[in-house]
Amino acid sequence: WKSVDALAAEYGARFGADAAGGDDADTRVPVLLMGACVAVKCCLYCYCRTVAKKSGSEMVRALAADHFNDTFTNSLVICTMVFVSWLQSEGHDGRLVEKLDPGISLLLSVWILYGWITNALDQIKTLSDRRAGEEDLDTAAVQQAAGRALAGVSLECRGVDVYFT
Repeated sequence: WKSVDALAAEYGARFGADAAGGDDADTRVPVLLMGACVAVKCCLYCYCRTVAKKSGSEMVRALAADHFNDTFTNSLVICTMVFVSWLQSEGHDGRLVEKLDPGISLLLSVWILYGWITNALDQIKTLSDRRAGEEDLDTAAVQQAAGRALAGVSLECRGVDVYFT
């Protein structure tokens, strides 16, 4: 097994970086790989957004939002990597530079958590607003059908609530 440093030096040399593991070897390969991920995710976001507009599908809309979040977060990671590498190449190796990556990671984590919470609240609202009323559906017929289905079983249907899907 090769160490991470050996792999970085090997692949850095293939991409024209210093084989001894200089700054270029530390950042070029990960930035190229992350850049490819951002490009693919950006294309997927545009495609899903177009399909969601045409079809009105909530599932495709959620996929588009996921691809947007991936594009944003990966772009922020690339910018952070390049910025920290540039600062170090300029001779800035102080405590602030050491705290920059963890600080941005913390902000990114808070943003992701905020996105999860707002998405969950939106889904709860969507699901709770989908109840069919008396004017939409004959609930008595649904209750009778449920009662017939439960005939002979030790269960009884005392009421029905019908939701749209």
